[in-house]
Amino acid sequence: MLFRLRRLGVPPHAVRAKLFGGADMFNQGCADVCRLTVGRQNVEVARRVLADHAIPLVAENTGGTLGRKILFHTGSGEVRLKWLRQAGPREAA
Repeated sequence: MLFRLRRLGVPPHAVRAKLFGGADMFNQGCADVCRLTVGRQNVEVARRVLADHAIPLVAENTGGTLGRKILFHTGSGEVRLKWLRQAGPREAA
């Protein structure tokens, strides 16, 4: 994505990031004690990539055990977050 932005003429200093996700949805009971869950690893990698490219993180909502639905308005940069409820026993696949 950064490569494409640069090709479109967007200077690196004009890029800002908002980071969402990284929930430990499948590690119930482990989220508080497990250090290297998939969700936590994903968030750490995203932070590292942003830091490596000097991209400021201007908003963040990460972690927890519930999924999120993100609505992103590309024109304004506005993000709307909706929490997804946890599936009950009948709803599990």
